[in-house]
Amino acid sequence: MVLIVLAMMVAAGLIATTLWWLLRRRRSSSYPAVVAGRSIAAGTLGGMAMVPVGMVLLSAGYEVNKYGELVIRQLLGQFLYSAMAIEHFAISVGMAVPFVAVLARRPMRHPVLLGAGYGAFAWLAVNSLALPLAFGQPTPWQLGIDAIWPSLLVHVVYGLVLGAVVARDTRKYAAPLAHWEGDGRLTAAGSRPPFGHGA
Repeated sequence: MVLIVLAMMVAAGLIATTLWWLLRRRRSSSYPAVVAGRSIAAGTLGGMAMVPVGMVLLSAGYEVNKYGELVIRQLLGQFLYSAMAIEHFAISVGMAVPFVAVLARRPMRHPVLLGAGYGAFAWLAVNSLALPLAFGQPTPWQLGIDAIWPSLLVHVVYGLVLGAVVARDTRKYAAPLAHWEGDGRLTAAGSRPPFGHGA
């Protein structure tokens, strides 16, 4: 199982790197392109960070990714590691989009802490409420603390990495000085646009 998980992480990293490189090749500094590139990078890295933490918790007997498996079984009628990998990283990138989109438009202080809060909020809204209700399962709040903190921790780790990647990108490309003009392109006086492209 460990080899399968490592293979999935390597594959996800290669796919994300390829997509990010293709976006750079387009030499676009438009708002959608910037959000897409940052979301792919931050979401994939955040998703990768979740995996080892989740594996440690699973080996200790805690339940994580319960609903990820339920969704796959319901859609395919069986559980496949490859499907789990696709699902996990697709959700990781998708979850990154709102966070990245907001901070790309309005850079804020302490994005790493904001990311941790975002991860916790995502767990609260989706994993502790929406998914249990959708599948007719008891909520973690009904099951007790051991059903709460492991999955919550994994999502906070995701948010921390998400925020750290956005923070690094912000520092590197001077995003606080940037703004999008009416045509949706990034401009910044005396700063380098995201992904190293000209305006």
